[in-house]
Amino acid sequence: MARQIGADPQATTLEKCAAELESQEREEGLRLVTLHEAVTLTGYSYSALEKGVRAGRLPNAGTKHRPRLRMVDLPRKPGVTMRAEPGPDLAERVLAHRK
Repeated sequence: MARQIGADPQATTLEKCAAELESQEREEGLRLVTLHEAVTLTGYSYSALEKGVRAGRLPNAGTKHRPRLRMVDLPRKPGVTMRAEPGPDLAERVLAHRK
């Protein structure tokens, strides 16, 4: 759309940014996490995730005794916001400083 209104340099910049974001999102999706990390990221219990791996509902990207899950394969529990890294999000940090 930017090219249609004569904004070629801006369009090029936006295309590069979009390609970079897509690449980072793919890499993040392939990142492996432990079951403990998956508990924090998904809101599901350790045992529920472990059962999912054992039953084959969740693909194990690790070994039998050291299961790992790809971020892209993590289940999404309704009402739980998945974060790339466990820990407080920006809003939680800002609100914590107001107290």
